[in-house]
Amino acid sequence: MDASNNNATRERKRIDWLDWVRGVAAVSVMLHHFAEKLSPEYADFSRTYFDMGRAGVVAFFVASGFVIPLTYARQRTDVFFVRRVTRLYPLYLLILLITVLVQPQGSWSDPRWWLEIALNATMLQELVIPSLVGVAWTLTIEWLFYYQQIGAKLIGVLEKSWVLAYAWTGVFVLMVIAEYVTGSSLPITIPCLLAAAFLGQAFSMWYFGSLGSRAFLTSLTIVIGVLAIASASRSSVEADVWPGPLYAISFVGGLAFVLVAYLLRNKLRLPWAVWLGSLSYAVYLVHSLLTELPDLTDSAPVKWALAGVGIVGTVLISWFLHENLEQKFITWGRKYSPRQRNYSAP
Repeated sequence: MDASNNNATRERKRIDWLDWVRGVAAVSVMLHHFAEKLSPEYADFSRTYFDMGRAGVVAFFVASGFVIPLTYARQRTDVFFVRRVTRLYPLYLLILLITVLVQPQGSWSDPRWWLEIALNATMLQELVIPSLVGVAWTLTIEWLFYYQQIGAKLIGVLEKSWVLAYAWTGVFVLMVIAEYVTGSSLPITIPCLLAAAFLGQAFSMWYFGSLGSRAFLTSLTIVIGVLAIASASRSSVEADVWPGPLYAISFVGGLAFVLVAYLLRNKLRLPWAVWLGSLSYAVYLVHSLLTELPDLTDSAPVKWALAGVGIVGTVLISWFLHENLEQKFITWGRKYSPRQRNYSAP
């Protein structure tokens, strides 16, 4: 093995812990949604004290913020865009198709239903309408993060774009204040998760030595502190669904999980979670279909049995789709994305 391959192998090993972060996060979201269907007690707990699913989503965004700028810095924008599209859209469009066929939420003779499907196919639907695939609301926020990364690179400030963690934290605070004033619910999760993603970028830059410890720790303290205080102070808007203290605890819980994973990266080996990390996108989307299984009966024992089938089925189907759909399109995207030679980030 030559020196360049050795360096690549060492770098891969250094961030293996992010793979099991994604794996554990995917499982936590899946188990949370099944548990809500099986246990009213758990559902009450998750709406009062700690939402394991939302904490998993926060961990996903920190991991995305850690990896995406690192990858994008080595690619031209057209290469990055093509590879993101071929990575995310094929599986999502399949799940969207199955969802609208199995659980149609509109009339096929109504043009508005077709428009709703078309908007969902863009992955930007949450800017206009709710997602037809229940968990796909996060994909809109993911793409908003990508577009900001693209904008930052086009104007030559990609390495400085982590400071948008402060900007999105400020937007979050303004939205919380606006909720007080207007008495209406606002989409505060968008700035919250974007702040988490840019915090992940700051984490990555510090991890690889391009951001000083003082700057990183300052951003960590300010973003976590302000978001936690502001969210915990939210008004009674949506209090029955997503009260302020729960919002704060779940957000901080997701960040704390990533930090603990980092601290244990050289001591804790979770090969099953690393494997699930490779399937995490598929697990995230597929389980949204199979969580409907417990609703097919009122019998508690049968509900548990169907949930078990759903959990195992999610993993097996995700593995199959990862190997036979995701990987093929990833390979296709790498093969047919615009060629780049001797490219270095500006």
